[in-house]
Amino acid sequence: MDQPPNPLDWATEHATGEELQAGLVIARLLWPDHPDWSHPDLPPVRTWLQPPWDAMWAWMDSQAAQAAPISLPAACAASPTWSGILLPAAERWVSMLPSPGVLVPAVRTWIQRQAVRQAIQTVLQALTDPQTDPLAAWHQAHQRVTALADPGPRSETALQAAVRHVEEREMGEVARMPLGFVDLDAITGGLEPGSLWLVAARPGVGKSTFALNVLRHWAERDPPVPALLVTLEMSASQVVSHWVAECTGLATARVHHGRAVLEEPAYLEAIGRISTWPHRIWSQGVGVDRLDQLIAREVTEGMQAVVVDYVQLVERPADRRLTTAEAVGQIGRRLKQAAMRWRVPVLAMAQLNRQVEHRDGVPVLADLRDSGQLEADADGVLLLWRDRAQPDRLHVKVAKQRMGPLGSVVLRWVAACTRLEDAPPEGTVAHA
Repeated sequence: MDQPPNPLDWATEHATGEELQAGLVIARLLWPDHPDWSHPDLPPVRTWLQPPWDAMWAWMDSQAAQAAPISLPAACAASPTWSGILLPAAERWVSMLPSPGVLVPAVRTWIQRQAVRQAIQTVLQALTDPQTDPLAAWHQAHQRVTALADPGPRSETALQAAVRHVEEREMGEVARMPLGFVDLDAITGGLEPGSLWLVAARPGVGKSTFALNVLRHWAERDPPVPALLVTLEMSASQVVSHWVAECTGLATARVHHGRAVLEEPAYLEAIGRISTWPHRIWSQGVGVDRLDQLIAREVTEGMQAVVVDYVQLVERPADRRLTTAEAVGQIGRRLKQAAMRWRVPVLAMAQLNRQVEHRDGVPVLADLRDSGQLEADADGVLLLWRDRAQPDRLHVKVAKQRMGPLGSVVLRWVAACTRLEDAPPEGTVAHA
């Protein structure tokens, strides 16, 4: 059948949800090869269709995959029940449809209305379900509706991705971010934008110390690298105390608790330096949905990296029926998605389970507490441990690196001022 030439606004202005479903199926049956079926503004259709239209759409998808004919007679032949539904619908729609393209705006409007209805139902159910956080449910529903209203950037073809890959390297735009330790950076090459790295250790080994030392290195680079620190263990004042100690060599406890340091030139100089650093500190409790929003806001305001201390302290997702492992796995997945969405590296501290203490004290990837999903989503994992025979050494093992070698490094631990430094050259062991 020839495609009528003139567009028609009737569908957008007058069609109800049921009529749109029928019209969408009829239009595809009449013009199965029309390019508008791959229109970028048409969301995934089948998930929003109701019976029997969803079954008809699934049949057309199957026919297209097999290069089999898609037509009104073929659909009627596929199911006797369908013929009694399709023929009356076709009589109504044939005179009104110039092309499937007129359905694109109408279908988008209908789908958005359906999404709003579902969002309202989700929030209402959360208000009556004691196991669901209603505020978090509202945030999730709002994100789903917003995503339909503004689907964001389009996907890119393989050719476009390949061209961008070459251009970035020619122009030096793949800015990997060194951690600030020579031997460790020689193995990792620094953190790549869009990557999630875990730094895992048992309590008291030095996760927070490692994170704060990395942040100090980033602040003192030329130019400095502004980063968001989400610290769920320390206050902002405690963070500054650690940085002052690292910068001056003064004992951390003395800096934090003593009044005498207020008059020391080294202390005053360090406070002056730190006050110019571009970092931002979030030291309040935060859930996974709020963390998403926090990262989005801070990155759009100039932050180029995110540090989270630590993953297991992030409040669980809204569904309290999730196991601890599932909840922690979701938090890790959301951090990875945020890293990719905003093209910034995320360095997240994580806790190891007690099994490592029952062995030789040297951790392995399986010791990641609560969730192996953390390991799966991470681009790289650093495992930290200390040997009682060498209290001034911190061992760092690159246990996973998606795009690079593995290896082990020893850093010098200055315990009094919680400062980490490069150890002598023999501290590095690299392997493929």
